[in-house]
Amino acid sequence: MRALHGGNIYNDEIQNIKNICSERFLDFSANINPLGIPERVRAAAVAAMDQAVHYPDPFCRKLRAALADEYGLPPETFICGNGGDLIYRLVYALRPGCALLTAPTFAEYEEALRQTDTRCLFYFMEQDLEVRYDILEQMDASVDVMFLCNPNKPTGLLVQQDLLLQILQKAARMGILLVADECFLDFTGQEERSLVSYIKETPYLFILKSFTKMYAMPGLRLGYGISGNRTLLDRMEVIEVSSYTENEKFHIAKEHLLKKQMARNGITNKMLSIQDGALKNIITYYTKEAGVRELERKIGD
Repeated sequence: MRALHGGNIYNDEIQNIKNICSERFLDFSANINPLGIPERVRAAAVAAMDQAVHYPDPFCRKLRAALADEYGLPPETFICGNGGDLIYRLVYALRPGCALLTAPTFAEYEEALRQTDTRCLFYFMEQDLEVRYDILEQMDASVDVMFLCNPNKPTGLLVQQDLLLQILQKAARMGILLVADECFLDFTGQEERSLVSYIKETPYLFILKSFTKMYAMPGLRLGYGISGNRTLLDRMEVIEVSSYTENEKFHIAKEHLLKKQMARNGITNKMLSIQDGALKNIITYYTKEAGVRELERKIGD
């Protein structure tokens, strides 16, 4: 199985290297604070173990209240999730017809959009990997949503602030939801570039934030979104996704689900051979879920 997201240190080859290198092992596939988990965060996680006998609050009331105090915004403008799952919940809530993405950028935007059959348009950067003013020309009436990672992943570059505000203004005029991913903004020391202060001014802005990166806690998976579009947030609250990529689904299907269904139906490898392309077609054209339960049913059929 090949993961789309970084941080997959669990295969045998990497584990062997990790055991040899010990404390000198560094994972550059994930952008995590190299200083590690702050002691106050570690202490809070340990103290919370006594509450692990209960299911978590599905609406994250205490966290949203704390975020409201931090940003000076109403609690209902926040939605919390397990990091990247918010991208998928957002796309599934919107089901946009057309999206605008920069290239290169974080791959999971496109992955989520492909699951809803959204047409993706790309703003291809030049060799300096800068987002330029001509991106405004691609923001037309055909676009429903635009993803902009600032600073961008994997380049680490910030969008010029004047351009960023022009993008925000044009998105509002054209009715385009601007998804501003600010998960890495804390690393820049330029938090004043955040668009949070514009949340009250337009319903066409959704900001992604993350505790994972700055607080070095990807194992706890905690992020949040900010938006003044209450209708959108309400739809996102009732959507749950597991965020399997198509590549992950393919390997799960090939190595586990297909073998399980063949055994269940008394079929041997000599009796039936299914090509990789057939499995990929089932995943792409016949299953639109984020998980794999429907995929297993389709294979069984």
